[in-house]
Amino acid sequence: MIAREGLAPASVSLLLAASAAGFDSLYGTLAGVALTCIVVWIFNDAERVTPAVPLALFAPVDGRMIHADRRRDPWLERPST
Repeated sequence: MIAREGLAPASVSLLLAASAAGFDSLYGTLAGVALTCIVVWIFNDAERVTPAVPLALFAPVDGRMIHADRRRDPWLERPST
């Protein structure tokens, strides 16, 4: 459900929410729980299906690609998209 890189931030935000609950701070607890939910949502490790399309462009982090143009690949020494 959550990527390995997100375990530390999620644990810290959950600990923050728990400590705020220990001090009977309603707003601190709600902020900590909201922060935990946001961190888990950002670092979710959903199963993604990659279509088998040659030379396809994929947007990072489930975003939307708004522009693509041709550039020169410095490592392969050839034009790329």
